[in-house]
Amino acid sequence: MNANLGDACANGVAHEGTILEVGSRVIVAWDNDNPAAGSMPEGDARTYISQQYRAQLDGIVDTLTATYGAPSDRDANGRVVVFVTSAVNALAPPASTSYVSALHHSRDQLDQARCATSNVGEIVYALAPDPTGRVNGNVRSNAFVLGNLSPLVVELTHLAIDSSRLALAAPSFHPAWLDEALAFTGSEWAFYQRTSLAPGSNIDLSTLTTGPNASARIAAFNTFENPIFGAARPGLQQPHQQGFFGATASSGVQRGAGAQFLRYAADRLPGAQTSFFTSLAAAPSTGLPALDVVLGTDSKLWLRDFLIARYTDDLLATSAVYRLPSWHYRSVYGGLGGFPLRIDQLGSNVATPMTLA
Repeated sequence: MNANLGDACANGVAHEGTILEVGSRVIVAWDNDNPAAGSMPEGDARTYISQQYRAQLDGIVDTLTATYGAPSDRDANGRVVVFVTSAVNALAPPASTSYVSALHHSRDQLDQARCATSNVGEIVYALAPDPTGRVNGNVRSNAFVLGNLSPLVVELTHLAIDSSRLALAAPSFHPAWLDEALAFTGSEWAFYQRTSLAPGSNIDLSTLTTGPNASARIAAFNTFENPIFGAARPGLQQPHQQGFFGATASSGVQRGAGAQFLRYAADRLPGAQTSFFTSLAAAPSTGLPALDVVLGTDSKLWLRDFLIARYTDDLLATSAVYRLPSWHYRSVYGGLGGFPLRIDQLGSNVATPMTLA
C-alpha cells in the first residue's frame, strides 16, 4: 500500500499491512509498521478496534451508499478498505495538540496510468493507536482512536462523493465550503443508522436521554451528531460574523452550519431524503449553481429562510419554511450547556452597532 499521504502522484512509500477483519462492506487492515497498541479491557487492542470498525462501519457504509451513491469499486472487492496506519499519525507535528483522525486520497480513485502511485481502490486511512507516542511524541490512546469514528465516517462520505464526481463527463469538485458541509452530513446519517431514528422527527433531548434505548442513543449522538452541533455553535453565537455560504475555504463553523442548512433543505424539499444528497453529490455543476439546480430555486432564498428558522423553530407558531423539522435544537442544545443563538435586543431609536464579516 502506498502510504505517502503528503504527495499525490509522486514519491510512493510502500507499507505492508495485515488484514484483520473482512465485513460485508468494509475490510480493516493494520499497517505492520504501526506502534504496538497493547491491550484494552476487552482484550488485544488491535483486534478489538478492528472488530469495532467492522461491526459499526458495515451498516454505515450501506447507508452512505444509499444516500450519496456507491463508491466506484475500482479494486473489484465490493468493499472499502480502512487502513489503520501510523502514516496518519505522522501528519501531526511533534508535541502537537492538533491531529488528523482519518483521510482519503483522491489519487486512489485514479488508475496507475494517470497516477503512478495510486492504490487503485476505495481506501480510507485511519489514525493508529500510539500509547507511548512513538510517532512525533504524540500519544494516541486506544480509547482516543476508537472514539474518533465521526471523522472516519466523514472521509467515507468524501470517498462516495468523489467517486460520483470523478464519474462525471467533465469531472469537477465542489468548492470546499459545500464539499465539507456535504461530507459532514454523512456523520448525521451514521447517527440515524445507529439509532434507527429518522429525519423529520424533531428529535429533542428526551428522545435521546429517556427510554430503553437511551444509552445507545446518547453514545451515537456523542459520536456522530455532537461534532455537528459543536462545530455550528460559534456561528450561532456570532450569526452576523460567521458566514458559510459561498466561502472560498471551509472552517469548522462553516462545516457545522453548512451541514445544518443541508439538513433543512433536505427536509423542506419534496420527495425522498436521499435523492437530494445523491443529486447534489453527482451534480454536473458545482457550488451555488449546483444547489440552485437541485433545489429548483435560488438557494440564497432558502438560506434566508433557514437563518430565520433558527430563531423561530420550536418557539413560534409559524409556516413550515421557518421550521427545522428534524431537530429540536433548543432542547438538545439545552443539554449541551444552553441554546447559544445570540439575540440582540433592539430599542426604539437606539443604535445597535455590529461588525459584519
